[in-house]
Amino acid sequence: MAEFFIQGALAILGGSIAPPCIFHYFTGLPCPTCGTTRGIRALIHGDIISALSFNPLVIGGGILLFLYIAAGLIFKLKTGKFPEPQWTKKRIFILRIIIITAVAINWVYLISAGI
Repeated sequence: MAEFFIQGALAILGGSIAPPCIFHYFTGLPCPTCGTTRGIRALIHGDIISALSFNPLVIGGGILLFLYIAAGLIFKLKTGKFPEPQWTKKRIFILRIIIITAVAINWVYLISAGI
């Protein structure tokens, strides 16, 4: 947990202790999460557009996850219980296809953008 606070403090102050990407080092290609540290740093500085340009899937997904959790907490406060999605086999299959497709599209973007 302390590492996140140190990373946050360094990002605000202009430094970083993020290790280099091993995948990028050996292949010359960005991994699917390359750009996330720079994206979080831009997000901390309030630059949402730059943050999304560094890694749209991870940063955008993080923002959506935050909103989803916030909506769940509001629902809990209003109804007294958390929303419970109905996970059928078909919905799980569709979700897997969406995730795999999103990761592939994001990876193509990262490669073409030279992240």
